[in-house]
Amino acid sequence: MKSDKQKNNVPVEILGITVGNGDLKTRLTAQIVSLVTPRTDFEIAVVPVPNLPGQVVALVRVREGSYPPYQYAKQDRVRFRIRVQDTTRDASLRDLDALFQKRAALTESTTLFDAISEPPLFPQFLTGYDTPPEPLAKEMPYHVWSIRPRVTMRIRLDRAFDTRARSLVSEYFPDSPYGQFWPAAMTGRSHVLRWQAAINTDSGPSARWPRNYEFTADGGLRLSEWVERRESSGRESISDLFLSGLRFLKLAEAFYRGLNSFGSLRISHSLRVPAEFRFVLNFPTEDGVYRETNAIQIGQFQSSAETNMAWVDTYDLNAAERARIVTDIMLAHLRELRQANVDYEELLRIVSACPIEKTCIYFP
Repeated sequence: MKSDKQKNNVPVEILGITVGNGDLKTRLTAQIVSLVTPRTDFEIAVVPVPNLPGQVVALVRVREGSYPPYQYAKQDRVRFRIRVQDTTRDASLRDLDALFQKRAALTESTTLFDAISEPPLFPQFLTGYDTPPEPLAKEMPYHVWSIRPRVTMRIRLDRAFDTRARSLVSEYFPDSPYGQFWPAAMTGRSHVLRWQAAINTDSGPSARWPRNYEFTADGGLRLSEWVERRESSGRESISDLFLSGLRFLKLAEAFYRGLNSFGSLRISHSLRVPAEFRFVLNFPTEDGVYRETNAIQIGQFQSSAETNMAWVDTYDLNAAERARIVTDIMLAHLRELRQANVDYEELLRIVSACPIEKTCIYFP
């Protein structure tokens, strides 16, 4: 690769190299493993250079490490190199201290990260500003999505933040106009937006569903909502779980991008539904019509378990990754709580096609 040193080594021409004896990927892998400590997570691809027969370019993709800092050792010299915008330089003492702090954060016990997904965040249906929540005849089935950056952040939970948070919820949850925001529940370290909606129809049971959106000062996000919207019916579309997850992850992508945070995230989801609870196995199409699917087949002998939690770690929240995360987590729930036989590829295709930008409310 030919570069211009007067322009911060910006590549100006691809020259390639000639591959000698042996496999280039194997040679490069051995060299990286022997010179870099701790071992990094990387991939190597070798591609030919157009119009230059016999010449190739090796592309090395290095993922963000979970155990920084990383040292580069050659002969008797050891260096700690870091990226600063488009340049590479040696780490200073302050840089190394920050990297060791990051190492400590990335290697925390998973118990600390899982704690963010635990109650209390149960949504209540409110009837007045000065009256307590409406008493329930039973504990409503509900679920909670949780996200926490592996490296904690510092967020100021002020009035401007409240405005920004409400704007994000309204943008990424298209059913927001059907309900209303209630005064936020605040503590010194968290800000909970409380939203709820109710729809009455002549053709079937009324629907009502409250949600809580929690934002924490260290960058954590949570969404909690009822799974059962119609107490008299008990037949809810299973797609509601998927749609909420997809929208919540899309909101999270915009939230973290707005804060210039692009590190590793732990995403967890807990689901509580009684063993006798029944889902309608359908999903909305682009035109809003709900169609049943055989990608999910509920087992004949169901588990007696009522609660399950699943989690994943990711660096990205693009559309394809969002669909994969939600499908992977729901697969775990369906197997644990419903002994379900799932066609994963078909389910992933359906989930990827869900119209999350449109308002979809299922009425049996």
